[in-house]
Amino acid sequence: MHELRPARLHPVRRRGARDAANRARRRAGASLAFHTAESGEADFAAGIGNLAAAGAKVIADDVGYFDEPYYQDGIVAQAIDAVEAKGVAYFSAAGNDGDASYENTSPSFATLSSSGSNSASIS
Repeated sequence: MHELRPARLHPVRRRGARDAANRARRRAGASLAFHTAESGEADFAAGIGNLAAAGAKVIADDVGYFDEPYYQDGIVAQAIDAVEAKGVAYFSAAGNDGDASYENTSPSFATLSSSGSNSASIS
């Protein structure tokens, strides 16, 4: 069994119940690796590629940058697209910002009936 250890990747080490779960995953043949997102978007995008190149089959993040473009893919989205094209499953938490997150109740929409009249009778 080997850990994913290319440059700048750090194996995840935890204690307690999570440590027991990690040991169980490792016995099953799974490896864990980590790349920080604290050094900026370009480094994070490179880290996504590095994780995939190191053999990661699943990548998850909970990171967002305030200046990521809304209407086009930035470098992080491009890196995600590139690893997904290679078969890597990528998951990202949206709005993971505690009390500052976006909250809304489900909007209601008027619906049309497919089995009956949709309007009042017309005289």
